[in-house]
Amino acid sequence: MHNFNDDDTIKTIRAMPSDIMMSVHFDWVTNARASNDYAMTSNLVEMPAAGLLMWSLGIRPSKDNFWTTNATGSPYKGGGANPGTNVELNTIVAALSTGPVGISDKIGATNATLIMATCTADGDLLQTTKPLTPTDRSFVWQLQSGAAAGTPPCESYGSQYMWNSYSAIETVVHAWYTVGVNMKTSNSSDKFLLSPEADFYPAPGEQSSSADAAGPSTSAVYEDGSRHGGAAEKSAMKLVHRNWHAGNHCTDGVQDAVAAGCIYGNVPSMSPSTVRSNGNGQAAFDLIVSYPVLQTVTSTPQLAETRAAGAASAAASHSWVFMGELDKYVSVSSRRFSNVQVASNSLQVTVSGSTGENVSVAVLKSNAANTWRVVVEDAVVGSQGKVDVIFSA
Repeated sequence: MHNFNDDDTIKTIRAMPSDIMMSVHFDWVTNARASNDYAMTSNLVEMPAAGLLMWSLGIRPSKDNFWTTNATGSPYKGGGANPGTNVELNTIVAALSTGPVGISDKIGATNATLIMATCTADGDLLQTTKPLTPTDRSFVWQLQSGAAAGTPPCESYGSQYMWNSYSAIETVVHAWYTVGVNMKTSNSSDKFLLSPEADFYPAPGEQSSSADAAGPSTSAVYEDGSRHGGAAEKSAMKLVHRNWHAGNHCTDGVQDAVAAGCIYGNVPSMSPSTVRSNGNGQAAFDLIVSYPVLQTVTSTPQLAETRAAGAASAAASHSWVFMGELDKYVSVSSRRFSNVQVASNSLQVTVSGSTGENVSVAVLKSNAANTWRVVVEDAVVGSQGKVDVIFSA
């Protein structure tokens, strides 16, 4: 029998719920595979749902190893139509799982661009604070469509999925990530609008019936969902939303991020999902990243008042949005960024990485025209593995 040391860890594979619950008695169990075998199409949609139980018990979920290219000559037979399909969606689900990211391409077939969007230059995974898990509404849609919870999107397009995760830096939430898969067009114009109050965990705040009824929020939203400051109980946090695949529109010096297509002007709709490829079994999907608007702070970031639901116009003369690394699926990760400090005329952040690594850091800065200006700074990590970046108004 193996005698476990304090630094030994165990990953469980295809564990039953009872096994996961039993694992709370064993500190060695740190992560578990939350999906079926990659050869089965259901593995893609199983991870977020199974991850709910694992996350609640302190276990990091992950999905099975996957291919990053649609290689021909699949060795899988029978139910093995899945390998090589949905390569980017598999990568995103793995990156936002908080668990290991395993690739299993044949030699010479790995898509380096996809893999590098999950990690730093030296391979350190850039992860979220919470794994990607289903929103409450997605369970309702499953029931309404009569689809089983594990129906894979590439086998039944009657199923649609919406998953959410978040990143916190030093307990303050700085980004939410929402993935919509096979979201269909609805006759109701607002049925599939992204709803931060309903879809995000922790919820960013309560939407006030009249934004003018409450002064500017002097609160931050913490990982446990708590808020600090009286105005936070009445006014919602102001958010800015970006489609991850629109990163090429967020170039340095853009004077109006909404007009340029860098961010949405209002709360985006999750439908219809964007078809990313016409290959076999490709599910349509979008990844939306939502950031809080930051104002002057003392010890922790303060949040700007919401004047209209979801409006992305600048809320104050010196408001900021910290967007992080636009080419990483987890653009704001605590493994990359720390010590975010916001003042009326500046935003400062500490960047971590390998010595000599070049990291492009993006922010939005409000300007006199009441629009958002894109500012991107290239930072070179120093010999101590860190570098401070300062954005000035």
